[in-house]
Amino acid sequence: WELEAGDILYVPPRVPHWGTALDDECMTFSVGFRAPNLQELTAEYAASISDAMEEEQFYEDPGLKAQAEDPGKIDEGAVTELWDGLKETLLGSNPEEGQERFKRFFGGYVTEGLRKSPVALDRTIDRAEAEAIIQDIGEGVETELQRAEGIKFAWLNLASSIGLFVHGKLYEVSDTKEGLKAVQTLCRERAFGKEELELLLSEEAKMGEVIVELIEEGCLYCPGHDEVEFEEDLSASS
Repeated sequence: WELEAGDILYVPPRVPHWGTALDDECMTFSVGFRAPNLQELTAEYAASISDAMEEEQFYEDPGLKAQAEDPGKIDEGAVTELWDGLKETLLGSNPEEGQERFKRFFGGYVTEGLRKSPVALDRTIDRAEAEAIIQDIGEGVETELQRAEGIKFAWLNLASSIGLFVHGKLYEVSDTKEGLKAVQTLCRERAFGKEELELLLSEEAKMGEVIVELIEEGCLYCPGHDEVEFEEDLSASS
């Protein structure tokens, strides 16, 4: 196929493809869609459970009896007890607990980037600087925040809160009407002007600490603040 400006070519999964630019002014964008691999998903979920466990947790079976007549036979009762313990570890003591545990894992799993975002890493700042940006927004000195490129935002309803997942990390937000609206706005928009910032930083949404941490981590940034820093760096180097 020879594509014209504005054309889109869909290449199905596992189909080899190769493209060649026909002139020096050609610019193309390749967009990939990630589907969870069940083997990888299972391994990552089990690893997340294992990481949260105490190292000194051992299997105990004080009632195990010696089997003098058949010492090589594995005791069925011991297998059942181990299996029940393993199921509870992975799935929780009831379906609701198991689903909640998996939700917390999955939200982080699907928002964690396949590779580190240099844009976000370059924009990490200290806590005091992040709080100063929030103060400047409150005073009208700064009027916009933006999401860092390459950072994924998503949310899930959890048992007693709203789970906001950003770049693999969970932030719990109060399960209120304003909290939900703020989380949805944060996940939907890429730039936040005066109206959106009033919502995100409102007392009803209770997301002030979350916004400060996202700025600190480089997942959100203030364009005006970046421009000031750039000018200061230029002045220092000249």
